[in-house]
Amino acid sequence: MHFVIGFLAGSISYLSIMPVQVSDLMTRRVIVVAPETTLAEIVRLWRKTQVSGFPVVAEGHLLGMVTEGDLVRRQKPLVQPVALTLLDAIIPLRAGRSLKEDLLKHVALKAEELMTAPAITIKPEADISEAAKLLIENKIKRLPVLADDGQLVGIISRADLLEYLFSTLIDQPG
Repeated sequence: MHFVIGFLAGSISYLSIMPVQVSDLMTRRVIVVAPETTLAEIVRLWRKTQVSGFPVVAEGHLLGMVTEGDLVRRQKPLVQPVALTLLDAIIPLRAGRSLKEDLLKHVALKAEELMTAPAITIKPEADISEAAKLLIENKIKRLPVLADDGQLVGIISRADLLEYLFSTLIDQPG
């Protein structure tokens, strides 16, 4: 898996003799949800559009991303924190932050409660090799594209990069 992903990042960089910017490949018409969008509405939208993640936007500004991964994590069994009891004191042996985050995901009913924030983003003028690097390093499937003023102007996904890579490989002679 890592070899294939490394190949992808290296290939995009190698094939990009002429710089290809994120804006050249990104999807400009992005389906977004509001922070108060319910979980049921998000699921209906996933089924209708077959899109696996949506930016959560309020007043034109990106708050986070709600993805199929967030929904899957919602189903993850809760792990009890490990603690030691000593003289009526409870001493946590592992940080409880993960439990708190997991618990909040379990009870999430709205996009703002389910989303991952802050979202990892990229600028439209960035080279696509930078997009590939961010996707790989952060183990994510899509990057919201933000203009200098913070407005969401598009989204670029692994599928967009793969489509570019495949079309470039097919179009090459030999």
